[in-house]
Amino acid sequence: MWRLGLTAESESFLGEVLSVIQGTVGALKEDDVISHGAFWLTNTHELYSFVSYAQSMILANESISKDMSDSEFDEYLKLVAVVKEDFESLSYNIYNMWMKKMQKDLEKKCISAVVLAQALPGFVAPESSPLLSKVFHNNPQYKMDDILTFFNNVYWSMKAYFVEPQVINDVIIELLKFVDALCFNDLIMRRNFLSWKRGLQLNYNVTRLEEWCKTHDIQEGSTYLAHLLQVSKLLQLRKNTPDDIEIIYEICYALKPVQIQKLISQYHVADYETPISPAVTKALADKVKQTGGAADFFEPINAEGHFEDPFRHVDLRPFHRLEAYVPAWLNVPVIRRIVELVTKNAAAQEAISQ
Repeated sequence: MWRLGLTAESESFLGEVLSVIQGTVGALKEDDVISHGAFWLTNTHELYSFVSYAQSMILANESISKDMSDSEFDEYLKLVAVVKEDFESLSYNIYNMWMKKMQKDLEKKCISAVVLAQALPGFVAPESSPLLSKVFHNNPQYKMDDILTFFNNVYWSMKAYFVEPQVINDVIIELLKFVDALCFNDLIMRRNFLSWKRGLQLNYNVTRLEEWCKTHDIQEGSTYLAHLLQVSKLLQLRKNTPDDIEIIYEICYALKPVQIQKLISQYHVADYETPISPAVTKALADKVKQTGGAADFFEPINAEGHFEDPFRHVDLRPFHRLEAYVPAWLNVPVIRRIVELVTKNAAAQEAISQ
């Protein structure tokens, strides 16, 4: 269309394409979200790369620019700039819609699977209250296998549609950060829930996800699970003296003093453990004061869904020629013949005009 000077018509056509893609992704539900979202995301980047390639080809081809009047060529340049910007906006929009839908799915699973599931036999902690046990008994229960299946689906869907490795890494990391923050914020508010046995169970659950990251080449995946891993360590460490607390500060470096204070205040001391002494309580309070006093002990969650599009940090996909393929089922021999001629050489341009 651009080579034939149909600039205005192409603007309307591309606008429809952009609108349909965004509407399609916005309408995805349940099992279609992960794979179909990955499909449209990667193809949007493919289209953006193609538009950029077509622009460079026409700018580099003097015979094509000469076939246009100055006003037509200026109109074309303006259109391409707008189209590229529109594709960037589309990629951002569908990436954000996709991430929010996946986070919503994770949200209903990860508390049950990461925080509540007790897969280690022999170290099962009793529920803190019969009411809590009844509530979670009536709700659907999820296990770590459900979380790993979710991450497998995300990873292999992107792999299947040839998404760049850096983008795959960024997507998985964003989801890991969501799991880490959501589960941490839930844990820190559970009174009489945190215990030595819970620490063992939490460590087992999070370690499974950490191992999944290692086997799928997710760079530094465990870094984005640091809060959960360090809470599990805190629950297993001694808390009998101020010196023990100093050791906790060193090991649990990702946790703020106010978070450590809150977690220990929520700790359920078992019959065989030494109660938290006033000296320990005072040491915790003094440390919080030294670091600037009380602060928000929750970890931030990107609930609004303003995610940076990872495709803006990867190269354009390579194109070696403009395809002139028109599907046979469309039964448009004249259009197909025109397209074939357009892609050949400058002499074809004269043949078309004749």
